Order: sequence, then structure tokens, then C-alpha cells
Amino acid sequence: MSSVPEILELLVQRHAPNLDYDFPETLSPFLNTNDLPPESDVRVLGDLPKRVSDALRLITSDIESLISAHSQLKKIQDHLLRVDTDIKRSMSSIERLPVEILVQVFKAATSEMGDALDIRWEPFVISRVCHKWRFVATEQCPEMWTKFMLERAVWDDMEDPAALLSLVLSRGAERSLEFNFDASGDSGVSDYSRLEHRWPEDSEDEDSEDEDGRCACRPWYLRIDDSITEPLLQDLVHHCHRWRSVHLSIPARLFHLLSPIRGKLLALVLFSFDCVADDLTVRSSVRPESHILDGAPLLETVSVSCLENEVPMLPWGVPNLTSYTDTGPRAGDPTLRQHFLNIIRTSPRLKSFSIGRMYSPIVPTPRVVHPGITRLSLSDGAFLRSLTLPELKNIELFDSGEDFHDEISSLYDLVIHSACNLSCLKVVDCPVNEYLIHILEASPDLTTLMLEFSVCNAADAISVQTVKSLFDGLAGFKHVLISRLRSLSLTIALCNADFGLFDDLFGYCIEDRWKKGTLHSVTVAIPWIGTEFTLSQDCQELLIRLKDEGMDVEFTNREKSLLCL
Repeated sequence: MSSVPEILELLVQRHAPNLDYDFPETLSPFLNTNDLPPESDVRVLGDLPKRVSDALRLITSDIESLISAHSQLKKIQDHLLRVDTDIKRSMSSIERLPVEILVQVFKAATSEMGDALDIRWEPFVISRVCHKWRFVATEQCPEMWTKFMLERAVWDDMEDPAALLSLVLSRGAERSLEFNFDASGDSGVSDYSRLEHRWPEDSEDEDSEDEDGRCACRPWYLRIDDSITEPLLQDLVHHCHRWRSVHLSIPARLFHLLSPIRGKLLALVLFSFDCVADDLTVRSSVRPESHILDGAPLLETVSVSCLENEVPMLPWGVPNLTSYTDTGPRAGDPTLRQHFLNIIRTSPRLKSFSIGRMYSPIVPTPRVVHPGITRLSLSDGAFLRSLTLPELKNIELFDSGEDFHDEISSLYDLVIHSACNLSCLKVVDCPVNEYLIHILEASPDLTTLMLEFSVCNAADAISVQTVKSLFDGLAGFKHVLISRLRSLSLTIALCNADFGLFDDLFGYCIEDRWKKGTLHSVTVAIPWIGTEFTLSQDCQELLIRLKDEGMDVEFTNREKSLLCL
């Protein structure tokens, strides 16, 4: 079949001879003189009009056909142009995107702390799309492989998780790592009496029993398998120079695997450690290393959680440490108190210091002066008397279970010796006695006061009743006591008696300070069990009115609001 250009060329050749037609020059005088032309010219003139008319009719027909074809072709062209534009707009070639843009897209598409052992994690998915994406994801975008989590519940069911972790670490290309490593799983904690379990003397017949059957009868702590966990942790330890933000939750029996990181934490900024108890810890003779964080030049935040006197983290020589938290209970070890004081003494940038319930014998100790600490949370009276913190603003004091009167008086001693001006005070399981009132009097800039009572036994019930003296003081001192108070919070977790705390005096105190523009928030949570808490109708109506006026008032009993009529 001939092509369109060939057909058009034939069409032109077909009509080209018509260019020979012309009006005879011999007939021109006839138009001017009206003289008859020769007979031969007349014969030519007689045939010419018909030939020209026929040729004109044919070429006009062909032109009209071409115009119609052109119109149809133009419509088809316009349609194709629209389709082409839509395709280019919605499915532009990835090849046109520069690597820099792809890298940013991949970073944005990767969720932080994804499961590094799950092939559905975004970096794994992206690297399987096409050759170019794989190259960019594995060679040009190492950051997307540096934030992940690892959980024992996952790796215990995998065939070779260590190889997958090694792949992730290698694709990170020495970039800083941020990860959560949770090796707790079922920690195997059992009743201490289980440690005294002994296998009976086996007879010769019993020696021949199936070993699997014997293992099935063993206590859990004798059947723990760390054959997968240890290589994973060791691989991470091998890359400890890349650690930046790390959350570790491991059984105490594996703590010794962290010893090699000491002195190598060049990039570490945040370290959170949860030492999960297990029965093997008691049986182990290996003393855990507690100075693994020493000398970390960039370390700012340390958080430790463990059992009593287990694995205390004592970072010394950490110039940038700003926050230290140890929630594990510490008891009866005066040397540990000295270790904690050394952390404060050797950390010039420290802002926040928090340790769990600690009680140690009162030993005369020179006060440690720290000009930068603004937040303190602890319970040990002897420790409080060892500090001078002139910039202290926020403090949480809770009962150590030994002598809460000593703790309150020690806090007062700290406030007076430091000449600090508190803005936030939280007291847990301690009575409102004269020392607490003195602390409030010595803190004119206090804006937030929180009181919590976690358990109400006979002794604690007395502590709860002392709160009424605070309400009396708030009303009776004509607002001199805590004159700038903006937020008041009271929580009584377990109680089965009504102490008459929230009578009309309480409502008056709240209303008067609200009207003076100081108090803006009051929260009372009393999840009592056994009895219904009753709020006097006058006080209830008053609090509801204050809430309607815009005050932030919450008053709940067993999570049910008492401010709903």
C-alpha cells in the first residue's frame, strides 16, 4: 500500500497538466475592438471552457476531500495531544528525577523506628521497586536505614535475624544510629522460692530417661535460650561508635555484653536502659559493669530502670550531661549516694536529676553546689541535705517508705540553704505538715502544686487528712500563701473514707483566687473503691459555675466527673 506522501504526489501529478490551460492571446483584441478572431482561434475557444470547467471541478473535489481528511486528522491529532499531555503529567518518568529528590522522597516515606527485621519495612520495600530505586536506597540514602527497632518477640521466630540486622547496619554506611532494642520478652522472673528448687537425686534408672522430658520439667530460668539474642546485641555493640539515641531493654544476665562500649560512645546523645530482672541474675557471679558511659563526649540524657541495687549507671566525665534519671529503688548503700553526688559534681551542664526511692544512713557529707540544676526528683532526706541548688525550680518529692517527716524537713533544708525560688512542687505520699507550709511560704513564685497519695492505709489516711490544713492555709492567709498559684492538683488513688476535705471552704478558696485572676486550673482525682465520694451540693454548684466561666476544673471519682448535674 502506497504511503500518504506518495498518494499526494500522484494527486499533484494528476492535476499538474492543467497548468497548461490559458486564455489565448489572439483573442485579446476581440475584447477591445470587437473584431472577429480567426476561425481556428474560435474553435480553440469553443473547447477550452469545457476543459477548464471539468478540470476545475475535479481539483475542487479533490481539495474538498483533502480538507475533510485534514479536519479528521486534526481531530485525531488533538485527541492524541491531550492523551500525551495527561500521560506526561501523571506518569512522568522517574528517570527524570535527580537522585537528591529521590533521597528526600525515600526519607519522607520511611517511618521512624520501623521493625528492622520485617521485610515490609519501608527501606526494604523501596529497594525492591526497580533497579534505580534499589541503587538509590542502598547506596545513596544510608539515613533511611539508621532508625529502627528490634524486638525479641520477632527475632525468636526468625531463621537468621542476625544476617538481616547486619545488612541493615551495613547499608547505614557508618551514619549515626537511633534504635530500640527490646530483648526482654518473657524475662523468666519467678517467685524467689523457685531459686531454691533442686533436682532430686537421680537414680540410675532416671539417668536413662529422655533428656527432652527432663528439660520440659525444668524451671523457666534454666531453659532460657539467648543463642539468637546475643549475636544481635554483639553486632550492635560492634557499631557502638555510631550510637546516637539508644533504648535498650535487656535481661540482667546479658548486661556484661555491653562492657566493650566503654570509651567508644563518640556519637551518643541519649541512652535509655531498662534492666529486666531474671532469675539467672541472682545465680550469676558476674558483677555488672556500671561505668560503661564514662567519657561519652556528646551524651546529654541518661535514663535507667532496674531492680533494687541492680546495674546502676554512673556516668562520670560526661561534660554535656543535662538529664539523669534512675528509677530503680536504691536502699542501704551509702557509697551509692556518693556515686550519685559525683555525677552531679562532675556534670557542669546538668539541668535535671531524678533517682528512685533511695534510703541511706545519714552520714555527714559536704554539700555539693550545682548552679545549673533546675529540676530534681527523689526521696532520700540525706541526699537532699547534701545539695545546694540555687537555680532549682521544679521538684518532686516522694516517700521513701522510711521517714517522710525527715524527707519533708530535708526538702525545707534544701530550699533554705539554696535560697532557690520554686515554681513547681510535687509531693507524693507525704503529709502536709509545718515544713511543707514553710516551703510554700519560702516559694513566692510557686505556680504549680501537686499532691498525690497512692495508698491509704491507717498511716496514710492521716497524711490525707492533713491536706485540709493546706486548704485552711490557702483561705486563711488572705492569699499570701502561694499568692501566684495557677494550678492545683490532688490525687488520692486508694481510699475508703470521706475526710471532709472538699467542703464550702474549699469552694470559697478556689472561687476567690479565680476572681483575683491567679488560679486557673484545679484537678481533683479520687478513684475511690468501696464507697461513693459525696460532694456537697453548694460546692458542686460553685465548681460547675466556675467551669462555665472558663476555669479549668476537673473533679472525678472513679473516672466519673462529679461536675455534671
